[in-house]
Amino acid sequence: MRQINVYLNKIKLYFSKEKKLNQSVEDEVIAKNASRLLFLIPAIGVVNLAHIFYFIISFTPTTLYEENWVNGIVFIHTVSAVIALTLSLALIHINKKKATRLRLKIIENFVALFILMLGISLVSVDQYVTTNITPFLVVCTVLGLFIIKRPTATIIQYSIALASFFVLMSIFQGEPAILATNQLNGITFVTIGLCISLLSWHSERSAILQQRKITEQQHHLEEIAYFDNLTGLINRWKWLQYVDVELAKNQLPGKESCILLLDIDFFKRINDQYGHPIGDQVLKQLAQILKNEVGSQGDTARWGGEEFIILLPGVSLSKSVEIGEQLRQYIAKTPFYVEHHQLHITVSLGVTSLENHGDFMHAYKRADQALYMAKNNGRNRLEYIVTPA
Repeated sequence: MRQINVYLNKIKLYFSKEKKLNQSVEDEVIAKNASRLLFLIPAIGVVNLAHIFYFIISFTPTTLYEENWVNGIVFIHTVSAVIALTLSLALIHINKKKATRLRLKIIENFVALFILMLGISLVSVDQYVTTNITPFLVVCTVLGLFIIKRPTATIIQYSIALASFFVLMSIFQGEPAILATNQLNGITFVTIGLCISLLSWHSERSAILQQRKITEQQHHLEEIAYFDNLTGLINRWKWLQYVDVELAKNQLPGKESCILLLDIDFFKRINDQYGHPIGDQVLKQLAQILKNEVGSQGDTARWGGEEFIILLPGVSLSKSVEIGEQLRQYIAKTPFYVEHHQLHITVSLGVTSLENHGDFMHAYKRADQALYMAKNNGRNRLEYIVTPA
């Protein structure tokens, strides 16, 4: 009995896991279904019109059964063409407006019902002159390929299809042997469609989950390549890409950008007195202050060690000096709480502007020179150098 409970728990755990995975990808599958339906529905409309023209122009019934059959086929395809046109317009409208998940799901289920009823209706009318049930195989296959649903919804869908097929066959086919053959074939077709649908769902789900994994890995690699793993700021390589963009923009008349080079005063003393882990925490807290205070005004990077660099796009030198001075004062009065220590630090800054014509290294050398002046003039201060004319 205990062994049975163990197996039952494993089965419950498996289905619970499957349910969560299915729910996690359902929104994306519904969106993809909507994209597929944008091609499928117009195609159905074209097929409807082709059948209508063929039976009206090229086929002349010779018996009452054939006349009823032709009238029934033309009527079904006419109604289907009108529905296909309406659905196509609705899908185009919904696609432009980025419809909600609920609306897309309603459309998806309506289309599935429409396709199902189209196939079963054609098969039923065909019984006037033939035992052929190929349209039912076609709709079972189309539903499995184009409208991919979760396994539970798929089983319900094909159960409804089979039940509807059985009922209409018993109404339109009076020969017991033919009826039995058609119903058995109907079971086979539903099984084929169900297998296609389940395989399509599994394939779609695997593709989505795989793509998510690839995206996460790419994001992780990007973080490694472009972000400083201690502070979370962009590193110098990513920051230099932003600078290249700004240098290109600075070719425009009246465009000015500046850089701020910032260094923690006597940072070695913190490492020597409290240890490198404490120093790392100071760097992290300072990085957070810079992110918060600079915000969307600029791009902040860890330049190396205890040095940080800030790009201020479209900001004049005078405004950049003002921003740098505000940063300096804010950092000086802000206590840094690390473990059971309360520390106070100061920073020195060098500020300069990017030339309209030139490369970054010229500006960096001036900013570094200004920072050196700030250090020599007593630290905890800002110095700037004007770009030479």
